Amino acid sequence: MTKGTAVASTRTLRSVSDLLTKARPQIESVATKAISAERLIKVALLAMSKNQLILDCSTESLVLCLMQSAQVGLEPNGRDAALVPYFNKKTKRYEAQFQTMYRGQVKLIVRGSEYRHIEAVAVFEKDEFGYERGLEPALAHRPSLEGDAGPLTHVYMIARPSDPNTPPGLHPFEVMTKAQVEHVRKKSKNASRGPWVDDYPEMAKKTVINRGCKLLDLHEDAREQLDKADEIEFEYMPPEATKEIEVPKSRTAKVKEKIKADDKPTPEQKEKSDLDKKRLDLLKLREEAQAEPDILDSDAQQDISDVLEAKNEDGIDMWIAELNHRLGGAGRAEEELLLTG
Repeated sequence: MTKGTAVASTRTLRSVSDLLTKARPQIESVATKAISAERLIKVALLAMSKNQLILDCSTESLVLCLMQSAQVGLEPNGRDAALVPYFNKKTKRYEAQFQTMYRGQVKLIVRGSEYRHIEAVAVFEKDEFGYERGLEPALAHRPSLEGDAGPLTHVYMIARPSDPNTPPGLHPFEVMTKAQVEHVRKKSKNASRGPWVDDYPEMAKKTVINRGCKLLDLHEDAREQLDKADEIEFEYMPPEATKEIEVPKSRTAKVKEKIKADDKPTPEQKEKSDLDKKRLDLLKLREEAQAEPDILDSDAQQDISDVLEAKNEDGIDMWIAELNHRLGGAGRAEEELLLTG
């Protein structure tokens, strides 16, 4: 919990499960055919088992998130959509926000259109990239083969029609610059937390898909679901709910600070030193996980590489906790129980 301000939590998975089960009729009343209230509750409980902050969120906000998830037909599994906790200083407790993700946007479009595949790609500084508009639109991208391709500069979307004989020039595409993505991010109520911090490239892809889908001929239901997802993300949030979540320092970090107290480093030196230690810890955990079967898939390995390269401290902290959880073994047993029981 946050230092000295949060209400102490005694919530357990079982108690929250009981509360959400009571709200099941409300969730079912707005659910689409693509998803069930029972499945949504199980997925939400799995997210809570991995993140104590989500478990500590108010029941009202969790039920609202699941109703929003049911409306758009996307599971809050961290891939299609996510539950993002924030600390509300007025109520002195955590509340949850529903956030659609890149893969979720793709599912909604493919589910409700004649396009067989939607692809969104991030472009980096050392890539070869160019595009043309006009009567003969064209797009070309050759990714850099260097380990460090530089910062993100553009992101683009291509929609591939179901008819394989469609000429390349008739494949709709959209391009956005990093500045355009940032303009959209700043309007989001989750601009400074959650996926926008932990998974920026994926959120940039989602942003260009959101813009590009306006070029596509979508079924009415799909259009309504995409509009609803957009409304959820950008609706008004009170100022106290937009503050960064304060994460308390671990006991280990406090001990390290005590040991280093006599050295009296500058704030800049201390921040860099702590981050370097965390990066080293994550590298060691990744090596241990790679030696075990079924611990890390390719997406997870890429995400870890991205947060290390970007020196994203929040992302590094998340993966250190996640890998400790996975390597411990208990987490996977609990996941199996939640999704099957």
